Amino acid sequence: MKNNKSHQSEFKSFEPESQVFKVLANSKRLQIIFLLQNQKLSVGEMTRILGLPQANISQHLMILRKVNLLSTQKNGRRVDYHLTHPKLLEFISLLTQLLIPDNSHK
Repeated sequence: MKNNKSHQSEFKSFEPESQVFKVLANSKRLQIIFLLQNQKLSVGEMTRILGLPQANISQHLMILRKVNLLSTQKNGRRVDYHLTHPKLLEFISLLTQLLIPDNSHK
């Protein structure tokens, strides 16, 4: 008879997926993702557009980069951020449709 520990080793941990969902569970980070859907922006540009302090934007960007949702491109002293995965917005849209079937009233 197998014990619980041997059964647990048969299953994938889903830890990386769990980390991505934790990162996506923040409305400011979702705003940043949608802001970057068709463009590359610097921290300063995002600060002006979103009206958040630069330190807050930088912290959110670091978290998004840590789970590989954002990448950077250096242009001289300027650092632009962009989405790593083009399908990320489709994924978020699908999740929204599944979890909030009728969000037209909002």
